Amino acid sequence: MSEHNTEAEPVLPKPDLSLVSEVHNTLMNRFGKYKKSDWEPNEENVVIMEDEEFDGFMIGEMENSDAPDQEKEQHAKNIIGYAKFTDGKLYMRKSLETTQEQKQTLAHEMLHLWFSRQALEEDNLYSYGVNETFVDTLALEGLNFFNMPKEERAQTIDGAINNAALIKGVIEALGEDGWKYLFEACQTGDQNHIKKLTSEKFGSQPPAKIEAIDENLPKIYNEGFWGRFKELALMIYYVRQDPEFQTRNADAAGYQQYLIIEWSTLDKKFLEELD
Repeated sequence: MSEHNTEAEPVLPKPDLSLVSEVHNTLMNRFGKYKKSDWEPNEENVVIMEDEEFDGFMIGEMENSDAPDQEKEQHAKNIIGYAKFTDGKLYMRKSLETTQEQKQTLAHEMLHLWFSRQALEEDNLYSYGVNETFVDTLALEGLNFFNMPKEERAQTIDGAINNAALIKGVIEALGEDGWKYLFEACQTGDQNHIKKLTSEKFGSQPPAKIEAIDENLPKIYNEGFWGRFKELALMIYYVRQDPEFQTRNADAAGYQQYLIIEWSTLDKKFLEELD
C-alpha cells in the first residue's frame, strides 16, 4: 500500500504585474477609447520567466526559422517581452527593469495583443514591416515619449523617436482623427478611413515640385500619399533592423523622406528630431 502524500502543492509566486499594469493603464489613457479588444493584464495572461527559461521559450518560438541555432540563441537574449497571439499571453523576463526602453517594448507587445494581428494586409510581403513601424509609433505616442525632453531620453528611446518623427509629424497634421484611423488600421486592417483622410488633407497627387521624385522612386503601393507613407514606414522598419541600411541606400532613403516632408508640408519642428 502506497503512502498518501500529505504535502501541500507548492504555491507558485504570483507575477509582479505592477510594471505591466502601469504601461497598460498609460496606453489606455491615450488610446482606450479606440480599443476593441478586452485584453488587459492579469495573473493568467502575463507569464514572467527567469531569463534562462525565457531564452529557451523564445528559441522554441523560432523553431520554424531557418536561422542557425547560434543566431537564434543570440536573438532570444535580445528579446525583452513577447506577445503570443495563439494563447493571448504576454511573456516577459523576470529581470525586466523599469526603464524607458523596456516600457516601450511592453507597450509595443501589448498593442500587438490588443490588435491580434501582425500586418495591415495579411497577404502582403511588406505589410509586416509597415505594421511594426506604425505599432512602434503608437507605443511611443501612448507612453507620451514624444513629449519627453531630449536630455531625459534613454539613447534607445531617442533613436526610436528619431526614426518615428516623420510618422508622428504626418499623423499630427491630420489631427486626432489621424491617430484614431491609424489605430483602426492596425487594429482591424481597415485602411479606408486613414487613406481617405490623407488624400483629403494632402491631395491625391504630389505638388509639382516633387512630381519627378514621385515618378522616379520605385513604388510598392499604388495608393497616392497613403501608399508613399506606408513605403516610408517600411523603410523605417528596415533601418531599425539594420542601422547600416540607410547608409547603403542613402539616395533612396533621402528622397523617400523628402517626398513625404514636402508632400505633407511637414511642420519643421519634427525635422529637428532627424539626425
